[in-house]
Amino acid sequence: MANEFLARKGFISLGGITFPYVEVTGAYTVTDNDYLIDATSGTFIVTLPTAVGRTGKIYQIKNSGNGVITVDGDGGETIDGLSEQSLDQ
Repeated sequence: MANEFLARKGFISLGGITFPYVEVTGAYTVTDNDYLIDATSGTFIVTLPTAVGRTGKIYQIKNSGNGVITVDGDGGETIDGLSEQSLDQ
């Protein structure tokens, strides 16, 4: 598997670690099993789960579509001090 890139319900880095991948086209609530959330079409909201009990958890959210993706914190939780962040394509 040296120097390969594989994609099937996740992607594998050159080091052999598999990261979960999900493609979304509408409103989506991130789960504990997610890592890379790829918004491929439209304008909608991606809602993060609560940060409580998730110290060190990383989510990658990418807008590869043609709309604006709003990433919304859970309840009153914030993202870098803001209640939501917008991802333009």
